[in-house]
Amino acid sequence: MALNKIFDPIQIAGCTVPNRVVRTAHGTRIGGGVMNDDLIAYHERRARGGCGLTILEILGVHETSLGPLNMMDPTLDEGYAKLMKAVNPYGMAIFQQINIAAKLPTRHGIADIAVWL
Repeated sequence: MALNKIFDPIQIAGCTVPNRVVRTAHGTRIGGGVMNDDLIAYHERRARGGCGLTILEILGVHETSLGPLNMMDPTLDEGYAKLMKAVNPYGMAIFQQINIAAKLPTRHGIADIAVWL
């Protein structure tokens, strides 16, 4: 089977992805809840290796739903800026998976159910 299109760019909602090699979101446990230098280096290696799009692990957007990365982290903006500076020379696009866990009433009490935004 020929993979004729794998190295062709693609547009996703106005974002140009340089190829169709995608690394989907998964928990790395590298950052320990922050966008640190080790997590940035992890993504830079994927960019250098030719990944066209990476989807970052879960970003918790509320203090009741903490994730591997958290919106409440005061260093997050600086971490994102460092990440983009590291991967920009390779052209890799970055998307962020976001999450908030919700508690929903059921017949048997309150259930923890992930609500994906």
